[in-house]
Amino acid sequence: MIIYDEHIPDEIVPYIQMAQIVSKMDYQGVYIVDMKRRKTVCATDNPLVLCGLSNQAIEEHGFPFYTNVIRDEEAPIVRAMVASLKDFYYGIPEQLRDQVVLYVSFHINNGGRQVMVTHKLSMIRVGDDKRPRLLLGMVSPSVYGSFVIHGGIVGTDHFYRFDPTQKAWVHVIPYRLSPGEVRMLHLTAQGLSIEQIAALMFRSPSTIKYYRRQIFKKLGVRKTSEAIAHAVNYCLI
Repeated sequence: MIIYDEHIPDEIVPYIQMAQIVSKMDYQGVYIVDMKRRKTVCATDNPLVLCGLSNQAIEEHGFPFYTNVIRDEEAPIVRAMVASLKDFYYGIPEQLRDQVVLYVSFHINNGGRQVMVTHKLSMIRVGDDKRPRLLLGMVSPSVYGSFVIHGGIVGTDHFYRFDPTQKAWVHVIPYRLSPGEVRMLHLTAQGLSIEQIAALMFRSPSTIKYYRRQIFKKLGVRKTSEAIAHAVNYCLI
């Protein structure tokens, strides 16, 4: 874990320690931003997190680090999304704010080549202050085939997508999958083939393929890995 802040407030030290533990247990990159002081506090030494830049370069970029390394046509939308986070957060009922998780998938310039990554973002309150103090980001290779920003409240059917035209988060109708479609996604996520799934569900392979096409259509995706990611992100499976 690389520490970029020489003067870390005592109250956020435990969160950095937790991030260090997570970074050792998971392949994902982790970083923390102090939203109050607009400063990147720490980040794991991970190519997906650092985007091929040196530590000095990241310190020079400061708070808008990621928006400076994103593909040109995607960067303005991500900047608008970041600017909207405060209004979005306070628009959520207070008792649900700690359960908000956002997913931002975009292209970064990683050492001279374009790489698609997904940032899973959570805002953290520190102490008794009701305001979000820290932004926790977890970075992993993206399973999405295109630029997308969405999120939701874990354990509920509240889902959101960032609308670049309105420059705001909009509530979207929850995805509705049939029991058969959910069952198929569960089995697919376990790595089973079409034929194996068909046997377990007492359906023909052609029926399972039909389920798959319907799932792709409902979720607006093009391949199985994207469908599984959507289903997990939106708590459908």
